Amino acid sequence: MSGGGRVLPIDEVRPAAFLGAASGCSDDRMQALRVVRWRLCSRRVAVAGRAYREILVILAIAMAMLGCATLDSVQPGAGGSTFEVRGRSYDAIWKAAVRVAGQSLTIVESDKATGTLRAEKGMGLATWGEVVGIFIRAPRSGAAVYTVEVVSLKRSQLQITGQDWTTTIISGMKAELDQ
Repeated sequence: MSGGGRVLPIDEVRPAAFLGAASGCSDDRMQALRVVRWRLCSRRVAVAGRAYREILVILAIAMAMLGCATLDSVQPGAGGSTFEVRGRSYDAIWKAAVRVAGQSLTIVESDKATGTLRAEKGMGLATWGEVVGIFIRAPRSGAAVYTVEVVSLKRSQLQITGQDWTTTIISGMKAELDQ
């Protein structure tokens, strides 16, 4: 190098070598430069953190607006599974539905006169919960064949985890009714 300068190996290069006494910077000035650099970096982090929080809030609102299943969403004929019960009274079928739903779910609405039972599973560690409807219908008064429909929906359309309670409810009711 011309001018008698010394070439430093890469492991000896430090910012002080460039901004130290050789360049006329005092220790106070070095400290001031470090503070300015730290403030600039921390300000960038704070702005990025605020933007990140705003994005999370917007995503949460969007998820909430995309569609949440409520107990009113669970209606007969809404794509549930059905099965027929023969040789059992309406009272026996109703008791089986209440017993099976009450084992794992919280019964929220129960109307024996219309054959409507609605239940829910609350939020868990990896799920927003589910809503379930059990609908018992007779083709006509005093019929020997009853149709039971079970509708199970996840609370959120974006929900990946959670359980479809249809199979659990149907197999539990069939076991209760010896079907």
